[in-house]
Amino acid sequence: MKKIMLSCALFVFSNLALAHGPTRQQVEESIVINAPAADVWAMVGDFTGLHKWHPAVKTTEMKDDKTRLLTLGDGNTLTEKLIKLENDSMKLKYKIIDMTTIETFEFAGRQIKRQTLPVNTYSSTLKVEAEGDASKVTWKGKFYRAFLLNPPTPEGMSDKDAINAITGVYKGGLENLKTMLEKK
Repeated sequence: MKKIMLSCALFVFSNLALAHGPTRQQVEESIVINAPAADVWAMVGDFTGLHKWHPAVKTTEMKDDKTRLLTLGDGNTLTEKLIKLENDSMKLKYKIIDMTTIETFEFAGRQIKRQTLPVNTYSSTLKVEAEGDASKVTWKGKFYRAFLLNPPTPEGMSDKDAINAITGVYKGGLENLKTMLEKK
């Protein structure tokens, strides 16, 4: 009897483990810039000016004092909400609250929206720290993949796709920021 109950319990728990849905992902990228932290923070800490240093962002339009609409080079948009801006510690935190729907398609009998980025429930932190005469900028994000149901996942909407997309956003922005600030 104990063996049967143990077998049943193992069966139930193993099936629950398989049916949990996506797990929260995290990406963190850092770069050292040969510029004073105050100069770096003047660019990074300007929530209204991401287009000034991120090559993928064409324009930044403020909808209110804490909400920005980013228009990308391809015309797609992201709406982001400022959660916290700490000038003393040179840190800002924000989250994505809306994105352009690029297409709607059917997958496994459901209508699925493919949006600007293959992520869901995304929040991010940008931090600048002085390192002698230089600065370290760290960009860290937490998110789920865009497809929140159990596998299989539609093409372009997996954990790997989400991680690759955010890593690309961070690396592209940080490398351009470094280039711009080190030219001065």
